Amino acid sequence: MSPQEIKNEKLTSIYRTLLALLHEQKMSEISISKLCQQAGVSRTYFYREFGNFEIIITKYQERAILNYIHKLPSTQLIGLEPAMIQYFKYVANTASEQRLIVDCGRTMTLITTFEKAFTVLAKTKRLIANEQILKQPYYIALLAGGVVNVSIRWLKTDMQETAAQMGHYIATNMQVVS
Repeated sequence: MSPQEIKNEKLTSIYRTLLALLHEQKMSEISISKLCQQAGVSRTYFYREFGNFEIIITKYQERAILNYIHKLPSTQLIGLEPAMIQYFKYVANTASEQRLIVDCGRTMTLITTFEKAFTVLAKTKRLIANEQILKQPYYIALLAGGVVNVSIRWLKTDMQETAAQMGHYIATNMQVVS
């Protein structure tokens, strides 16, 4: 196993352990020793790589959202609707994690990771998008906050619509803005 694979495996382990512990207790009540012991990592590793629980969630979510980007077609331009459909598929596939992150007050982590992913898509020119809108200082923040908020409501209503319907909904309503 390569060093990167080992690092990814440790991140996954500590992230999943943190989520399991969050099912049982509040984040402020979780001890670093208990987390590290159950995840099979040393405290030294924890402090060197993360330092706090928020960074574990952020690093894992960033990796997950970048994996989402890699699932998009890489050889063709994509529109907002297919990108949003893929995002809502991701949310559906990680629904219990997403709910837990929201329940422990870490919605901003979801928003910032969405912003990073969308920024990567825009900068690599993989999106069919109006360049002027993408350059506006708050557009991606507006989109990220809106999409994440809608995804949270979708989760709270037990995902009555399909990911395709949600992607269409976002794309249609963002066209009104553009």
